[in-house]
Amino acid sequence: MQLSKRFGLVLLLPMVSTVNYAAEITFNGFLSVGMGYLSVDDPESYIEIDPDTIYQDQYFSFQDGDVNFDNLTKFGFQANAEIDENISITGQFISRGESDYDTALTWAYASYRFNDAFTLRAGRLRVPLYMYSDFLDVGYAYPWIRPPAETYAISPFEGIDGVDLIHTSSFGDWYSLIQLYYGNNNDQRTLDFFNDVFDFDVQGFTGITWTFSNDYLSARVGYHLIGELTATSDSFDGSLQIFNDNLALLQQAAALAGEGSPLQEAAEVYGDVVADLPVEEKSADYMAVGFELDWNNIVVISEWTSIELDPGLLRDTTTWYATLGYRLGDYLVHYTYERLDTESGFEFFTDQLATVDASSLGADIETLFAATDAGLRQSIGSAERYTHAFGVRYDVSHSAAIKAEFQLNTISLNDYDPTRVDPNITGEGTSSLFTVGFDLVF
Repeated sequence: MQLSKRFGLVLLLPMVSTVNYAAEITFNGFLSVGMGYLSVDDPESYIEIDPDTIYQDQYFSFQDGDVNFDNLTKFGFQANAEIDENISITGQFISRGESDYDTALTWAYASYRFNDAFTLRAGRLRVPLYMYSDFLDVGYAYPWIRPPAETYAISPFEGIDGVDLIHTSSFGDWYSLIQLYYGNNNDQRTLDFFNDVFDFDVQGFTGITWTFSNDYLSARVGYHLIGELTATSDSFDGSLQIFNDNLALLQQAAALAGEGSPLQEAAEVYGDVVADLPVEEKSADYMAVGFELDWNNIVVISEWTSIELDPGLLRDTTTWYATLGYRLGDYLVHYTYERLDTESGFEFFTDQLATVDASSLGADIETLFAATDAGLRQSIGSAERYTHAFGVRYDVSHSAAIKAEFQLNTISLNDYDPTRVDPNITGEGTSSLFTVGFDLVF
């Protein structure tokens, strides 16, 4: 069976190997069990955040030299109740090893089917940011052990509390699905480069996606907007406290110098910089394009994403990946190149600081401005991360697969200047990750 057709079946999980009670309620589930081993090259030269954790994304983190079984292990259970021919209710629970196997309700929504073309859903929904969003937790649905982290870690949001409207149609050999959604999000998630847990408050999360496909090709485009994004964490609070302490010192010096002094101007500029740094009620827009080709024995999958935010401690990010695979009977061998680039945000702030000639304000103030420039480079400078991944998948049966992957990861903080921060830390690092896994749907 072609991957596209098999993946399509997973999308309709209530129809796969279900237990039926009175032909009204269906149950199904999925299981992933895996192991990972990370080896970091020269971790002391990487970055101050945590030299032992070079590979960290919103799904999994691996410590250097440790064999980990928890991060790739999860169990999911879904129930679907058909109330009548138009109304249904769906709920999904997941337990993840990375979360100490605490059970979370990830889906909880009601659906109303107007006709063959339109369906309205309301409740807890998955945010449709990626091609694999709807079955992101179902490892059996894709060739990798988990989707490429460089792309799928760009957003920390799994779901929204809101509504969506789905339109389906067909023309000739092509099938079309358009999804329009709106909702809010209040989640706690871990962000990669900060190695910290963030509290998010997202208001006005809206977007539209269009997927069109035939027997061997599927393509998808999406555009998403965030009206107001607020993010807080210990790492953010610590960085902001340093900048605010510097501002207080500068304001004290400006007060002593008197009204109209160059120090007064410097304090005002510095105050504007510090005021823009917190991630409070920032807006953002997100674009995504992807396709999957499954033709004869050849499999090609690729996605490109871009997120732009108002200036602050979070940075604009662009990601993409491309997978090329070849099927040999029940085996699929594949290679993936992944890349993530974050655009520097510090120029926006240092350009403001550059309007002040700090050298004319005394050694202490010049030192303060230099330290601020270095801190901004470290906090919101540009970075890039790329991965070469080699993998194999073996389909044990129509509902189970064994997988193995080897990854070479490289990360570089491009604006990190060791002469300004810490000469013992280069801001660069490489690592290798080996993982094996078993995926099952039932």
